[in-house]
Amino acid sequence: MHSVINNYPFLDGNKRTSFFSAILFLEYNGRSVEFKRKEGVKFAMKVHNQRWTVEQISWWLKEHSIK
Repeated sequence: MHSVINNYPFLDGNKRTSFFSAILFLEYNGRSVEFKRKEGVKFAMKVHNQRWTVEQISWWLKEHSIK
């Protein structure tokens, strides 16, 4: 997620692609992610605008997922 958001591999949709890829990865590995849509959008924007670290991203995803 960190690399896709910050390195712009696509012309458009990098935040959406990275966010949904992370969600699918977690679900594939037995975790269920719970948050409101607006929360997810704010999260992706913070990752980009505030240059969140991998650790910060990991923390947020752990806080919003359950087994």
